[in-house]
Amino acid sequence: MEGVAIVLVVGLGIDRAWLAPRRAEGVEWLFYDGSCGLCHRTIRLALAAAPDDKGLLFAPLASAAFKAAVPGDLKLPDSLIYVTADGAVLSRTAAVIRLLDRLGGRWRIAAGVLRVVPKPIRDIGYDAVAAIRHRVFARPSDACPLIPPDQRDRFVN
Repeated sequence: MEGVAIVLVVGLGIDRAWLAPRRAEGVEWLFYDGSCGLCHRTIRLALAAAPDDKGLLFAPLASAAFKAAVPGDLKLPDSLIYVTADGAVLSRTAAVIRLLDRLGGRWRIAAGVLRVVPKPIRDIGYDAVAAIRHRVFARPSDACPLIPPDQRDRFVN
Protein backbone atom coordinates (compact mmCIF):
# COMPACT_ATOMS: atom_id res chain seq x y z
CA MET A 1 0.00 0.00 0.00
CA GLU A 2 2.86 2.32 0.82
CA GLY A 3 4.36 1.68 -2.62
CA VAL A 4 1.14 2.76 -4.32
CA ALA A 5 1.14 6.01 -2.33
CA ILE A 6 4.73 6.71 -3.35
CA VAL A 7 3.96 6.06 -7.01
CA LEU A 8 0.95 8.40 -6.84
CA VAL A 9 2.92 11.20 -5.17
CA VAL A 10 5.81 10.89 -7.62
CA GLY A 11 3.45 10.56 -10.60
CA LEU A 12 1.48 13.65 -9.69
CA GLY A 13 4.68 15.64 -9.31
CA ILE A 14 5.97 14.90 -12.80
CA ASP A 15 6.22 17.95 -14.99
CA ARG A 16 5.14 17.70 -18.63
CA ALA A 17 8.57 18.91 -19.66
CA TRP A 18 10.20 15.83 -18.11
CA LEU A 19 8.30 13.44 -20.35
CA ALA A 20 7.66 15.23 -23.57
CA PRO A 21 4.38 14.65 -25.38
CA ARG A 22 4.51 12.20 -28.29
CA ARG A 23 3.21 14.28 -31.15
CA ALA A 24 3.04 13.32 -34.79
CA GLU A 25 3.65 15.52 -37.78
CA GLY A 26 0.29 16.67 -39.08
CA VAL A 27 -3.18 16.90 -37.62
CA GLU A 28 -4.73 14.24 -35.41
CA TRP A 29 -8.40 13.99 -34.40
CA LEU A 30 -10.25 12.97 -31.27
CA PHE A 31 -13.91 12.22 -31.97
CA TYR A 32 -16.26 11.95 -29.00
CA ASP A 33 -19.88 11.28 -28.12
CA GLY A 34 -21.46 14.73 -27.92
CA SER A 35 -24.08 13.52 -25.45
CA CYS A 36 -21.60 12.00 -22.99
CA GLY A 37 -20.52 13.87 -19.87
CA LEU A 38 -17.42 11.67 -19.48
CA CYS A 39 -16.37 12.45 -23.05
CA HIS A 40 -16.71 16.17 -22.34
CA ARG A 41 -14.53 15.79 -19.25
CA THR A 42 -11.94 13.96 -21.36
CA ILE A 43 -11.88 16.83 -23.85
CA ARG A 44 -11.52 19.39 -21.04
CA LEU A 45 -8.64 17.34 -19.62
CA ALA A 46 -6.90 17.33 -23.02
CA LEU A 47 -7.36 21.09 -23.37
CA ALA A 48 -6.04 21.74 -19.86
CA ALA A 49 -3.08 19.35 -20.17
CA ALA A 50 -1.99 20.52 -23.62
CA PRO A 51 -3.44 23.98 -24.31
CA ASP A 52 -0.73 24.73 -26.88
CA ASP A 53 -1.30 21.56 -28.96
CA LYS A 54 -2.95 23.00 -32.08
CA GLY A 55 -2.29 19.73 -33.97
CA LEU A 56 -5.00 17.89 -32.03
CA LEU A 57 -8.53 18.69 -33.19
CA PHE A 58 -11.85 17.64 -31.67
CA ALA A 59 -15.26 16.89 -33.17
CA PRO A 60 -18.39 14.99 -32.16
CA LEU A 61 -18.97 11.52 -33.62
CA ALA A 62 -22.08 12.87 -35.36
CA SER A 63 -20.13 15.58 -37.20
CA ALA A 64 -19.29 15.98 -40.87
CA ALA A 65 -15.62 15.98 -39.85
CA PHE A 66 -16.02 12.43 -38.48
CA LYS A 67 -17.72 11.23 -41.66
CA ALA A 68 -14.90 12.75 -43.73
CA ALA A 69 -12.08 11.34 -41.58
CA VAL A 70 -13.33 7.81 -40.89
CA PRO A 71 -14.28 5.32 -43.62
CA GLY A 72 -17.99 4.48 -43.45
CA ASP A 73 -17.44 0.73 -43.79
CA LEU A 74 -15.55 0.45 -40.47
CA LYS A 75 -17.47 -1.24 -37.65
CA LEU A 76 -16.60 0.92 -34.68
CA PRO A 77 -17.72 0.47 -31.07
CA ASP A 78 -19.49 3.24 -29.17
CA SER A 79 -16.22 4.81 -28.13
CA LEU A 80 -13.81 7.68 -28.32
CA ILE A 81 -12.26 7.51 -31.77
CA TYR A 82 -8.74 8.79 -32.36
CA VAL A 83 -7.49 9.25 -35.92
CA THR A 84 -3.72 9.56 -36.16
CA ALA A 85 -1.85 11.78 -38.62
CA ASP A 86 -1.12 8.73 -40.79
CA GLY A 87 -4.83 7.78 -40.93
CA ALA A 88 -4.92 4.95 -38.37
CA VAL A 89 -8.30 4.76 -36.61
CA LEU A 90 -8.04 3.88 -32.91
CA SER A 91 -10.92 3.18 -30.55
CA ARG A 92 -11.52 2.33 -26.91
CA THR A 93 -8.36 2.02 -24.82
CA ALA A 94 -6.07 2.33 -27.86
CA ALA A 95 -7.55 5.81 -28.42
CA VAL A 96 -7.17 6.70 -24.74
CA ILE A 97 -3.53 5.55 -24.69
CA ARG A 98 -2.71 7.56 -27.82
CA LEU A 99 -4.31 10.65 -26.30
CA LEU A 100 -2.42 10.21 -23.00
CA ASP A 101 0.87 9.81 -24.90
CA ARG A 102 0.14 13.00 -26.77
CA LEU A 103 -0.49 14.93 -23.55
CA GLY A 104 2.93 14.04 -22.11
CA GLY A 105 4.14 14.18 -18.51
CA ARG A 106 2.19 12.13 -15.96
CA TRP A 107 -0.33 11.25 -18.67
CA ARG A 108 2.40 9.50 -20.66
CA ILE A 109 3.21 7.44 -17.55
CA ALA A 110 -0.48 6.51 -17.28
CA ALA A 111 -0.38 5.44 -20.94
CA GLY A 112 2.61 3.22 -20.21
CA VAL A 113 0.84 1.61 -17.27
CA LEU A 114 -2.25 0.94 -19.41
CA ARG A 115 -0.10 -0.55 -22.16
CA VAL A 116 1.08 -3.25 -19.74
CA VAL A 117 -2.48 -4.52 -19.32
CA PRO A 118 -3.50 -6.85 -22.18
CA LYS A 119 -5.79 -5.08 -24.66
CA PRO A 120 -8.76 -7.46 -24.23
CA ILE A 121 -8.76 -6.85 -20.47
CA ARG A 122 -8.33 -3.06 -20.92
CA ASP A 123 -11.23 -2.98 -23.34
CA ILE A 124 -13.49 -4.95 -20.97
CA GLY A 125 -12.85 -2.22 -18.39
CA TYR A 126 -13.49 0.48 -21.01
CA ASP A 127 -16.76 -1.17 -22.04
CA ALA A 128 -17.87 -1.45 -18.40
CA VAL A 129 -17.34 2.28 -17.86
CA ALA A 130 -18.98 3.07 -21.22
CA ALA A 131 -22.07 1.08 -20.20
CA ILE A 132 -22.67 3.25 -17.13
CA ARG A 133 -21.26 6.60 -18.26
CA HIS A 134 -24.64 8.22 -18.96
CA ARG A 135 -25.86 7.33 -15.46
CA VAL A 136 -22.72 8.48 -13.67
CA PHE A 137 -21.81 11.59 -15.67
CA ALA A 138 -24.48 14.19 -16.43
CA ARG A 139 -25.38 14.57 -20.09
CA PRO A 140 -24.15 17.90 -21.46
CA SER A 141 -26.64 20.31 -22.98
CA ASP A 142 -24.48 20.85 -26.08
CA ALA A 143 -22.33 18.61 -28.28
CA CYS A 144 -19.29 20.85 -27.78
CA PRO A 145 -17.88 21.33 -24.29
CA LEU A 146 -17.52 24.85 -22.94
CA ILE A 147 -14.14 25.95 -24.17
CA PRO A 148 -11.99 29.03 -23.80
CA PRO A 149 -12.09 31.40 -26.79
CA ASP A 150 -8.43 30.74 -27.63
CA GLN A 151 -9.17 26.99 -28.01
CA ARG A 152 -12.30 27.22 -30.18
CA ASP A 153 -10.37 26.78 -33.42
CA ARG A 154 -9.53 23.22 -32.29
CA PHE A 155 -13.23 22.20 -32.54
CA VAL A 156 -14.85 21.27 -35.83
CA ASN A 157 -18.46 20.29 -36.40
